[in-house]
Amino acid sequence: MRPPYYPGSPFMMIFPFLFTIIPLMIINYILAKRKGRNPIAFCLLSILPFVGVPLCIYLLSLMDKDIAEKINKIYEKLISGQ
Repeated sequence: MRPPYYPGSPFMMIFPFLFTIIPLMIINYILAKRKGRNPIAFCLLSILPFVGVPLCIYLLSLMDKDIAEKINKIYEKLISGQ
């Protein structure tokens, strides 16, 4: 005899999705802000399944905005000869 089917609550069915997506959204938002990208767009794209982790890897591979500005300043000083 089969046990009766008890459907779970909607929250318990979506809990694993929320448990993995919300931290990725936060991480991608912070990384996008540090890298000089649009944080809202990356945060919203993280909601899509199988997109959040590649976006996080992409953002980790980019150079920080402030470091790029420092390198550009040094390069300009070298070019100008000062």
